[in-house]
Formats: sequence, C-alpha cells, structure tokens
Amino acid sequence: MTTVSTGNFAVGDPLREARESDKQLEEDFAHSPPVYEGSGEARPPKPSFAEYLYHAKLRREVEDADKSVVTSKGIAQLFKKKEEKEDKGEKDDSVVIQEGPTQPQHDDDLEGLTETQREYLNARRALRQAGWATVFYLITCDILGPFNAPYAIASIGLVPGILLYILFGAVAALTGAMLWRLFLRMDSVRYPIKTYGDLAERIFGLWARHLCTLLQSVQLVLNVGLICLTNGQSLYQVTKSHLCFSVSVVIWAIVGMFLGQIRGLQNFGAIANASVWLNLLIIFLSMGFIAHSPPNYASAFASYGITEGPIIVQAVVSQPVFSQVNGVFNMVFAGLVAAMCIFQFTYTFPPALMLGLDMCIDAAALDEPFTTPGQAPRRADSWKNLSRWRRGYFGGGRKRVAIKFANTFFLLGGLATAGLGLWATGTDLQESIAEGAATSFGCVANV
Repeated sequence: MTTVSTGNFAVGDPLREARESDKQLEEDFAHSPPVYEGSGEARPPKPSFAEYLYHAKLRREVEDADKSVVTSKGIAQLFKKKEEKEDKGEKDDSVVIQEGPTQPQHDDDLEGLTETQREYLNARRALRQAGWATVFYLITCDILGPFNAPYAIASIGLVPGILLYILFGAVAALTGAMLWRLFLRMDSVRYPIKTYGDLAERIFGLWARHLCTLLQSVQLVLNVGLICLTNGQSLYQVTKSHLCFSVSVVIWAIVGMFLGQIRGLQNFGAIANASVWLNLLIIFLSMGFIAHSPPNYASAFASYGITEGPIIVQAVVSQPVFSQVNGVFNMVFAGLVAAMCIFQFTYTFPPALMLGLDMCIDAAALDEPFTTPGQAPRRADSWKNLSRWRRGYFGGGRKRVAIKFANTFFLLGGLATAGLGLWATGTDLQESIAEGAATSFGCVANV
C-alpha cells in the first residue's frame, strides 16, 4: 500500500478511498457518531454556530503552522497513464507537495473521532489540495467574459460596455474576497464547506440552503442546456451543415457526462488548464477573422431580424432600456440565467452572507463562551428579541458597524439590479415568443 503525504497528514491510498467511499463517511458518522472526551455523549445532530467557528479556527491554526507548498503539474498530467502507475505502486505526483520544516503534530479539530473517521476525512481533504495555477484555471474556465462581449457592447455601446466590464470585474473581485473570508471563518475538516448551501445554512438556517440549492439547480440545468446548444451550433457550422444539429447537441451532452465523472481538483484542473488556453486561442483567431471578414448577416437575420447594412461603431447606443439591460447581463452570462441565478451568487449573496456572519458573531457577545465541543453555549437572548438584532447590527464597534452598513447597501443594490434584469429578460422573452420562437429539435440549426 502506498502512502501519500499531503503536508500535515498521511493516509494510505487517500485519493482512491475518497473517490470510492465518499458516502461511507456519512454512513460511519450516522452509525458511530464521535464521542467527546469527558462528556460520554455523542455530539448533537446539528452543531451550533459557535462550534462551526471553533473548529474553523483550529483548522486555520493548523494550516498556518503547515509550511508545505502545493504546486500543480498542469496539462501534462492528462497524458499520464495513472492506472499503470498505481498498479506498479508508484506515487501519484499530480500534486507536488514540498514539506516545510515545521509540521503540526496533531489536529485538534479531529479529536473525538475514530481512526476510520479520521482516515476518511483526511482522504477527502486530499482531494481538496490544489495549487494556485489550478485555482486560476478552475475560475477562468467557467465563464470567460469576452465571448459575450460583442453582444453586450453592441447593446449598450463601446464606452459604457468597457466601463461596465471594469466595474463588474472589480465588484466580482470584492465578492470573491468575501466568499474567501466566509470560507475561512466557517470551514473545517470536521465540518467542511462543500457547497454554497453549506455557508447559507450555517448563517441563516435551512431555508437559505434550500434557496441556494433551488437556484443552483435551475442555473446548472439552464447552463448545461445553453452550453450544449451553443457548442452544438459551433459543431454544426464546422461541418458545414452536414451533421444533424440535434446529433451535434447530443455529442456534447455525452462529452459533458464523461467529464462530469472527474472529482479531484487536480485532475479537473488539468482540463480547465487546456480549456483556458483553448478559449484564448479561439478569441484571438476570432478577432483576426472578424477584422478581415464581413459580419454573418444570415445568422443575424435568423436570430434578430437584422438585415445587411453598413457597419457602425458607436460610443453610446440608443436602444430600448430592456435591450440595454440584457446586454449588461450578458457580461455576466446569458439573459435569464444571469438575472435569476448567476448574478445572485456572484453579487447579491456574498454581502448578505457577510452581513449575516458579522451579525451572528456580534449578537453572541453576551452569550456564554464556547468551551465544550458538542454542547451549544447558552444564549443571553434569541432572534425573537429585538435586543439580539440591535446588538447584532450595531455591536462590534464603529468599524464593524460601517462594514455592516456597506454590506446592507451592497445587498440592496444587488437585489435591485437583479430585479431590473428579470424585468428586462422577461420583456425580451415576451417579444421573442410573440415573433415566433424557433425550435432547437431538428437537423437544421435554429440560428
């Protein structure tokens, strides 16, 4: 049996165990919950907010003491025969870890767990190891804005388009930093943050998890459908209409099913690496082709009823408000998907979660200090009392109050913008249906 060292823990065959037995961890916890020393009782089914913070703090301390350096191998690992290496007992070097001189001797946030539970948790943690290069590729391969830039700038004009791209990018960087901070304050090996809903539930409750799950489900369904349709359209055009459009869509659906089996960040990061460079290549080739070729008038007429005419570049475009708003939301993604789902997770929910986290922390100032894992500290009051709301919003000092005010205005602005986007998308969709919508099921492409 090979042993893979991941800096501050060592597990026998961790990646294989995590992939094959991920559900076994939950079953093991259900049948044999951890017992805390001195209490003689199993932990409650749902930990308290204070316990989440407690274990996250312990995990950050362990990580701060860990001087290991995690680097990514990149796209080269796609061409390795991983199965052959495992059969020969060789070490999987898709993740390169240089261990530092100082390593923590034990993990305090794993106290009270059985050896089996520790191994499963460490195996799961191995899958979360990734270098900065992998993280960059995972982020940029998801939604690359320049693909939607032509439509967005044509809808609102050159100057507003460039300015709004800069604004959206800056705000997305801010909300990304918010999510990073939320993750650090709430994530631990014992209680890992695996989904957006985990964050929402720990701060606001179960209803928030259901809301996030619903929106993410809608987003994924619409995104997958849109990606299959657009890639199918591209394949249909490459084959010069010799391949049935519906067949080309099914081909990309099958490809996506195979890629969806990848679970490790490192393995998926290699594909994301290739995706980013391929996208950049497509963008540069498109720019060169468009600069020396006329517009695709046939596609423009089929999609938007635009007839052949002179090419006009305008700093500001005069169009109906809903058309301009749709152009703005195409900077994030495509119409309905952006306004209903993507915009919320990127611009609306992060300030709401930050506000909720700060309020929960400051509201607990008069509660009993957290001392015993598995036991919720006694509260001075509840959220049914105005005193807890007042302490949560106006407590913590001037700086924290100012941050809460800023997050409140940020949240209200995000909700207002999302509402405007839903109105614009609905109006545009209504007009498209009135003109007669083309079907996506057939051997001839609908655009």
